[in-house]
Amino acid sequence: MIIYVVVVGVFFLKIRQRNNRRANVDSGFGFLSAFAVMALPIFLLGIRTGFADTKAYITGFQLMTTNLTHLQQGLDGSKGELFFLYQWVIKNFISNNPIIFLLITAIIQGGAIVKFYRKHSVDYLFSILLFFLSCSFFYMTNGIRQFLAVSLILYFSDWIFEKKYIKFIIVVLIASQIHVSAIIWLPVCLVIKGKPFNYKVLLMMGVVLLATQFVSTFTNLLEDTLTGTIYDGLTDQFAKDDGSNIMHTLIAAVPVGISLLGRKTIDKENNSKINMMVNISVFGMAMSLLANFTSGLIIGRMPIYFTIFNYALIPWLIRHVFTKQSAQFMKLLCYLGYAAYMAYYFYAQNVYYVSSILRIDTRL
Repeated sequence: MIIYVVVVGVFFLKIRQRNNRRANVDSGFGFLSAFAVMALPIFLLGIRTGFADTKAYITGFQLMTTNLTHLQQGLDGSKGELFFLYQWVIKNFISNNPIIFLLITAIIQGGAIVKFYRKHSVDYLFSILLFFLSCSFFYMTNGIRQFLAVSLILYFSDWIFEKKYIKFIIVVLIASQIHVSAIIWLPVCLVIKGKPFNYKVLLMMGVVLLATQFVSTFTNLLEDTLTGTIYDGLTDQFAKDDGSNIMHTLIAAVPVGISLLGRKTIDKENNSKINMMVNISVFGMAMSLLANFTSGLIIGRMPIYFTIFNYALIPWLIRHVFTKQSAQFMKLLCYLGYAAYMAYYFYAQNVYYVSSILRIDTRL
């Protein structure tokens, strides 16, 4: 996977069209490029039989009932009712093969990613590349249910940019039935309006910094709240998990740092979508910072709801904040820096990819 992304990246950096100034410009080259970047990873992720917590999802799919009378019982005992229903529909009407389930899921997730970056990035090939190099694709395998919720929000993100808040809130509520963590978007969608780094965003940063001082109190409160629910016992995992790390936070801070550097340019452009993305990026960095003091299992997975927007924001910042020559250097620097992070992440996580179909069992 690393070699594949590096090769695609070099190819991209050499022949990428330079004057594509609109995020939604459509061309044969652009379509084929996006497809080429996404097709192989989606295929490999779709036919995996061992990667992160894939085996748990395969086992759950295999054990799932196909009896209609047991459907309600399954929904009542499920953490994500819509995800259970999604699995049930695939198993009953498409295939009971778990590989088909994983492949369909990977296609849905990848489709949402391509749609978002093609529409909202000024350089969507670079955005897709950053998505992989940042290891954000890992959430497509380690937390499938949550990333389906992320994909749903990403697919309908136009509504947040167009300030159609009622429609977007409905999407968030639906996504929360796939994974409850999606509910975090309810307060966020009200705070990100306005100028970058406005008082609401700064207040949020203050709350996050304050929250790091009361983690144990929060954990105890969470345990009392969840006792007797389907999430009972989750705080045991919360206590055992060592959370995020400073490298994740540094990666999440990249667009925030560039935004601070180019704040005058951002204010001059006054692009409402970019303003929102900057504030979303601040949220992602804040959640990643908080995860250093809490749990990677709970808080540590929250940033993906926001950091996935970073890879649409970074190309815009590079193009507008820096001169033409400096922009090329910054693009290369981002590529090399994120590639180094990917190598570090795979080494630190000791990630193995297993596919019984391809007869592969190797460390990435």
